[in-house]
Amino acid sequence: MGLEIELKKDGSFKPILNNYYYKIYKNNNLKRFIFNVNLLKNIFTGNTIDLKGRFLTGKISFENRIEIMKLSLLEEEIFNLQKIGKEKLLQEENSFYSLALLFLKEQEKDMSTWINIKLSKVENLNIGDTLIIKNIHEIKGNDYDLLEIIETSPISSKEIQDEKIIGYKKTCKVKIEKILKK
Repeated sequence: MGLEIELKKDGSFKPILNNYYYKIYKNNNLKRFIFNVNLLKNIFTGNTIDLKGRFLTGKISFENRIEIMKLSLLEEEIFNLQKIGKEKLLQEENSFYSLALLFLKEQEKDMSTWINIKLSKVENLNIGDTLIIKNIHEIKGNDYDLLEIIETSPISSKEIQDEKIIGYKKTCKVKIEKILKK
C-alpha cells in the first residue's frame, strides 16, 4: 500500500486522500486474501496508522467509505466463490465482475439491476423496443466462459434523441449462459 502525505510548515503532516494505491496480489491464498482485505478496511475506516522512519515519525488516520464498500463487495464475492468450491479461480487473472457473474450462474439466478446507456447512430429503434446487449467473459481456470445477456426495459420517448439513445439508471435484467471453450 502507498499513501502520499503532505508535510506542513509546523512539522506535522496529513494524508492526501486522493493519492493512495494498494494492490492485492493474485497469488494469495484465501486466508491471506481475507486478512489483506480486512487490513485495508481497517485503514479506510479511520484507524490510526503509526509511521516510523529514519527522518519521519508520527500518526495519521483517514477515512474513505467508497473504498470500504468496494472491499466489502470484493470480500462477499470471494466468500461466494468459496461456497461453490471455486477457490482455484482466485489464482487466475479473472475480473471480480466475471467471478460475480459466475456465482450468479452457479446459483441459477438472474439479476435485476440498472445501467446507464449512451448509444450513437442507432437506426430502426422505436419507442417501446428493448435493447439486448451481449458480453462474453473469459473465465480462466475453467472449461467454459460466460455469456452475459443484458435486456433493458422498453425505450421511452425521452431516451431517443436524434439518432442517439441516452438513458440513465435504465432498469434491465441480466441472464448468464455457459459457453464451452473449444
